[in-house]
Amino acid sequence: MILRFRKRHRLMWILIGVLLPLAYVLALLARPGEIETEGTQLNQPSTQIVREVATTPTLDAWLSNDELNNHYLEIDYKETAKHPLATFYLGSEADGKIDAYRLLGAVGAQGRQRFLLDSIAIAQGQQYLLQYDPIKKEKIATIALKME
Repeated sequence: MILRFRKRHRLMWILIGVLLPLAYVLALLARPGEIETEGTQLNQPSTQIVREVATTPTLDAWLSNDELNNHYLEIDYKETAKHPLATFYLGSEADGKIDAYRLLGAVGAQGRQRFLLDSIAIAQGQQYLLQYDPIKKEKIATIALKME
């Protein structure tokens, strides 16, 4: 490198060393303050629990609805699932075939899950929650739900 380029190189590094931290501090100062949002807070659920429909050692189930009057079946799975690919079904017979049940959704590993229900499922008094393993094609558990 010739002398002129070395001097320019040294000057550029000194400018970068001074301007870069200065630009960082100015960017931090230019950030907007806290943004206030209206509506439901993230830590408060938007649904309201109507009643408890089942309690077993492995899960609790509630019937809930939201502001738009949509009904949900909330299931709190208490322990880690032993069948990771299992699914929940809802039906009106305890010992019926799987075709007689309506698919709700997949069983999560653990925690609370929410499934949308229609008015037909709400209107029927006795419903059964079926936990089914589609790989082994076997019923894992059948739980009676008191929908009324």
